[in-house]
Amino acid sequence: MSGFDTQSRNHRQKYESLSYQCEDCGSGTSSCHWKATLKVLQRRGLFIEVRMEGRGSSIHAIVGPQINGSFICIPNYNVGSELAGLDDIFWNKERLTPLIGVVDATTVAQGLSQLAFFTEEKDEKRKA
Repeated sequence: MSGFDTQSRNHRQKYESLSYQCEDCGSGTSSCHWKATLKVLQRRGLFIEVRMEGRGSSIHAIVGPQINGSFICIPNYNVGSELAGLDDIFWNKERLTPLIGVVDATTVAQGLSQLAFFTEEKDEKRKA
């Protein structure tokens, strides 16, 4: 995950893309495995703006904390939802599937789990 710590001139953080694998073999999709990418567009305080791409979709999302845990806002889909922990793929996928469909929900839930790893790693570097 090198490259995740670079700074731009306007103090927004720019990040390289991260590839990850998605899997959903129980939903009747034509292909149950696909490659997706996650790009962190910016991180401002506790809020993270990302783009996740997989199976022909490009999903722009804003993720952050709220009183009951976390939330995701997907402006292009006019969707917002509560989330479990970012690494809870099953719960997040189940929550998002009725809103954006099973393939995109899988791409997002898997991407959020990658984001959880990234934010933990980033926070550990800040503490050190």
